[in-house]
Amino acid sequence: MKLTKYDRQAFVKAVLADIPQIDYREQARKLIYEDSIDQLPKVLQDAARDEKAKSYIHTTSHYLSAFYNSFTVFGQRYHDYKPSDKIKTKLGELIAAHEAQKEKLDAVEAKLTASIEACTTLKSAKERLPEFEKYLPADRTPEKGVYLPAVANLVADLATLGWPKDKVAPKEEAKRGKKTAAVVTA
Repeated sequence: MKLTKYDRQAFVKAVLADIPQIDYREQARKLIYEDSIDQLPKVLQDAARDEKAKSYIHTTSHYLSAFYNSFTVFGQRYHDYKPSDKIKTKLGELIAAHEAQKEKLDAVEAKLTASIEACTTLKSAKERLPEFEKYLPADRTPEKGVYLPAVANLVADLATLGWPKDKVAPKEEAKRGKKTAAVVTA
């Protein structure tokens, strides 16, 4: 069976999905969220941590380009959130760890893509990449001797309907000719 572009992409995605990853984005979100609460006045800090009361406090979003994501933070209206000095180092460590993990995953993805692109058939992929066989697609080639059932008189039925378009069935042509003649004489 020939491997399609979709088969190759699905193979790479399946292998990558099986690699454990640390969610640094979620850790950064929690860190920034808690820091935004700590920057609130003491009167509002308890309310921000209370599930029922926190909806009454102004929230905004803080975009962190390293994660290509916006995080919800508490803050004063018309003022941008700025991470406090106490979390800047921890946030920098999370960003560095996230980027290192992303670089490793990108390198592995490139190697996987190059490996599967070298294989044109399922058989060659199984021979060259035996440890990844469970990620390869199932064989879709039909077994020998298995054929689709033939539909009786299919061509005859299509021909009576005027198939193909440029060729009109003889009976239909006669009917059309009579109608055309009747229209012209009337």
